[in-house]
Amino acid sequence: MESIMKSVVIHRLLLAVTAISAAGLSSLASAQNAEYELVIIEPWDLEYRYASSSASGINNLNQVSGCAKPLEGSCSFLWTRETGKVQIDLAGVINDAGVIAGGNQIRLPDGGMISTGLSQAFGINEANVVVGDTTGRYWGGCRWTRTARVWDEINGMRSLVDLGVPSAHQARSINESNQIVGVVSTTGSCGDFEAFLYDLDTGEHVDIHELLLGGQSGITEAFDINDAGVVAGEGPYGRNIGEVGPFIWSRDAGFQFLPAMPGGTTMDTHARAINNRGQVVGGGIVDDQYWHGFVWDEINGMRDLNDLTEGIPERFMVDMAKEINDNGWIIGSGHYGAWSPERAVVLIPIGGVNCDAIRQFKTSCGNGKLKVLVKSSLPRGAELTIDNDGDLRTLTIGKGGKGKVKYTGQSGRHTVSIVECGQHRAEVDCG
Repeated sequence: MESIMKSVVIHRLLLAVTAISAAGLSSLASAQNAEYELVIIEPWDLEYRYASSSASGINNLNQVSGCAKPLEGSCSFLWTRETGKVQIDLAGVINDAGVIAGGNQIRLPDGGMISTGLSQAFGINEANVVVGDTTGRYWGGCRWTRTARVWDEINGMRSLVDLGVPSAHQARSINESNQIVGVVSTTGSCGDFEAFLYDLDTGEHVDIHELLLGGQSGITEAFDINDAGVVAGEGPYGRNIGEVGPFIWSRDAGFQFLPAMPGGTTMDTHARAINNRGQVVGGGIVDDQYWHGFVWDEINGMRDLNDLTEGIPERFMVDMAKEINDNGWIIGSGHYGAWSPERAVVLIPIGGVNCDAIRQFKTSCGNGKLKVLVKSSLPRGAELTIDNDGDLRTLTIGKGGKGKVKYTGQSGRHTVSIVECGQHRAEVDCG
């Protein structure tokens, strides 16, 4: 018996050494082909054994909202690369104006607070329209009963059930066109989610679940929607309820299922967010039986963020990517080993555009010609991608840090932005 126990101990030690060595090699490999720099937002008190931190939102100014424990008073912080984390009094999702929605309140940039009545806030757009839910009692001991809600300063809190989405359970994201995505729960039991889209301006309800399954049973979820109306979610593919995977969906393109993570399966790969560049992030379980964060795009496909990130400490793993802004900055979670407390992480693209160098972003339109002008301190030859309602053009910076691009044959209203620097966005009317 003693020899058997020794063998078991030796075997476990060998497994531990192998895992640690693999983690070290992974960090080394990622540094050689790095596309992201890792920033770990540590807890306020590192002396506390169970100290943790989590990131809940990021905007296009690269401001991160989150919570770091333990701390007397509020655990909430606002983090930027320049200031580090600064204690504030609310954490949650954050828009480009710096308005934070969390719990049953929103926090204005001047520190003022407004009550929303929500239990949880999951999304906020630039018009300060907030989506989330209210929570009731337990249902059958399985989970809280919830009702999807939307709040704005004029109308207050409204139920999506009353607005025309039967059994709306959670509203999880809202874009700049006031399109809301989330899930309904028809029975109140675990695991019966069905994805939906609701247009707050027109009142249209799109049953994404029905579009995918055509009346069959199964679970579908919608987590995020970008300004082009592309939804990131998950559900059965090939109408086979036994095979579940991450998808993106839009009215024009329909469903596109994403591949599994390298070393994983689609069943264990979960999409959580999509930005206006079409990049999708999330996480999944791979061969080592641990969660790994991922990023996906049409060109590069599905990739493990741990293979793309430099500065990963030994035994640390980026295990979930929660959100990605239009600059490509990613927030998520990581751990020092399988059972350690969570750490908030920020993954910053290496060699990206210095958005702070853009001094002016100007649009104009006349006689069907839409013009975009950029003034900056960017080096000559630097390239920016201009997005005119999905029509992408390259703007090259010339002498004096200036660059321009022109669209012809334009009419009606347009939303124009710099893809790499999502905070630079404008509405222009071409008549």
